[in-house]
Amino acid sequence: MGHQPPVLGPGVAQWVLKTAARIPDYLEPLIQEVVTRVLAGVTQVIAQHLPDANAPALLDRNGLARALGVSLTSLDRLKHVGMPTVRVLDSPRFDLADVVKWLKSRPEE
Repeated sequence: MGHQPPVLGPGVAQWVLKTAARIPDYLEPLIQEVVTRVLAGVTQVIAQHLPDANAPALLDRNGLARALGVSLTSLDRLKHVGMPTVRVLDSPRFDLADVVKWLKSRPEE
């Protein structure tokens, strides 16, 4: 069945034109425009569903312990000596970037 189309890239229009039955030359610009507009629309819809890159990803205890490679007991000790915590209702959450920054700022023991 031929080659697979490129994934949402600029080569999609060329792929359509190359793999379709012989298309009259006067239709090629129209197909190029349609593909470009569809790509723009799909990209916009996908972008609306992606998480905000600037929003911090908050981790629970298990996620932070995994990310840092430490036990939950070690994590609890760090929390008790001032590790930054964000409360979401009654649950502690952790911003990995803030925690790493805090860990790096601590004097070595």
